[in-house]
Amino acid sequence: RDGIIRPYNHDEAEAQIWLKTANRGQYYNDQYISHILLACDSRSVNESKERVVIITYSRIILLNTSSMTTEWEVRFEELQAITMERTGLALTLRGGVQGPFVPLRNASDRKKMYNELGVAVNEFNRKLR
Repeated sequence: RDGIIRPYNHDEAEAQIWLKTANRGQYYNDQYISHILLACDSRSVNESKERVVIITYSRIILLNTSSMTTEWEVRFEELQAITMERTGLALTLRGGVQGPFVPLRNASDRKKMYNELGVAVNEFNRKLR
């Protein structure tokens, strides 16, 4: 996107594959920025799933990597605010409606994701001008 060729990063490549194949290719044209794996969530003794939050230049997605389907997505035009909380990031939708909460226990993960969401939203807003 910025014309810079970067060294191969396996984790980023894997996240881009998840993005491009999620929901049968629904996000194929989205441009990946960043991702973060969330802690495994055991819903039953026999079922655990890995979830990942993926940030693109147009949305934030919570993806279940077992089923390759989204649990939720928020497009930036729907987003009003992002708040860094003690246990994660709170998303507020237009009209003050409470959006999804991204649970991030680690302070450095919270800060990284908050900053990368800022980059994505700023770029989104710049394109609207």
